[in-house]
Amino acid sequence: VIAGIGGNDTLAAANAARRAERLGADALLLTTPYYNKANSEGIVRHFAYVAEHSELPLIVYNVPGRTGVSCTPEHYARLAEIPRINGVKEASGDISLVSRTRHLCGDALNIWSGNDDQTLPMLALGAKGVISVASNIVPQVMATLCAAALSGDFFTARAIHEAYAGLFDALFYEVNPIPVKTAMQMLGWDSGRLRLPLCPMAEGNAAKLQNCLESLQLL
Repeated sequence: VIAGIGGNDTLAAANAARRAERLGADALLLTTPYYNKANSEGIVRHFAYVAEHSELPLIVYNVPGRTGVSCTPEHYARLAEIPRINGVKEASGDISLVSRTRHLCGDALNIWSGNDDQTLPMLALGAKGVISVASNIVPQVMATLCAAALSGDFFTARAIHEAYAGLFDALFYEVNPIPVKTAMQMLGWDSGRLRLPLCPMAEGNAAKLQNCLESLQLL
């Protein structure tokens, strides 16, 4: 179990980390501090402080499209020196950033894709896998894609990627997690209700999502 403890208050994030540890989580996932938009030093110290106040491994979550703040390869090089920082969920959408990070950090920093549609190229650059949205719908597919790429069988991995590229897109017709929860409900799985400010998916988008699931014979 990886507990999300994102926040723009470093002390509150550290307290959440300790609570997650007490409750039995296996690892922590922490976003860059949003809204406050810390400077470069503040970003590094934010993660370092939380890592120092928990015994659990910490995964940095870089998702600037949501937080307005992005880690850089230079941030990652510093964070890789902190023992409890296990790696990064990289969802910036910037393949060049991933390439530069691998150049600076090598295997000192684990990288996981945070975008299903970029998992294949990131694996080619040395990522270890994906923390996936699509795996809520097709877990075996995503596991097979990663296993193939990690074993060097990029022909198979590419074929899987191409077959499911439409699903990767469909799960972002609206802001995540609205589409994936809607898809799970279409498949008969209880994914729980949406809470404000998240609202039910627009009818037109839901229809397109259903068509995508049907085209893949998931429905």
